[in-house]
Amino acid sequence: MSLVVEAGVEGMSALIEKLGKTQEDWKHAVAGAVFQKGLAVIADSVVEVPVDTGRLRQTAYVAPPTDIDDPVAEAGYGTNYAVPVHEIDIPHAVGKDQFLRDPFNQHMAGYVRWITDRAKKLFARGTRLGAIPSSVPRRPKGG
Repeated sequence: MSLVVEAGVEGMSALIEKLGKTQEDWKHAVAGAVFQKGLAVIADSVVEVPVDTGRLRQTAYVAPPTDIDDPVAEAGYGTNYAVPVHEIDIPHAVGKDQFLRDPFNQHMAGYVRWITDRAKKLFARGTRLGAIPSSVPRRPKGG
């Protein structure tokens, strides 16, 4: 069983309408911003992962949105023991429990504002989801 969190944008049409401009380009910009937020969450999470062999950290991934009309970035860990390590509060020499939930919750504060600001920057640069290399994992690494 993998450990996964997902974040998307509710009210995508309202957000795009508010931002104005080309709807398709805005959708790509918002999806790119959602993916970047997923990368930020996993970056903060990885440093909190308990380490014994390092295998759990090595399975961290962020899958970019596949639907620009409902952009969701999936971030998680792909081991069969990720959930128990995440949920059970036991002392670790390195890392802690709730290593994904805590960073996720921290990043959700001001999420809509951050996504809006980041999408504006991506739109101005003309960044589209096609700029994400195909080598980016779409599912957990290893297991």
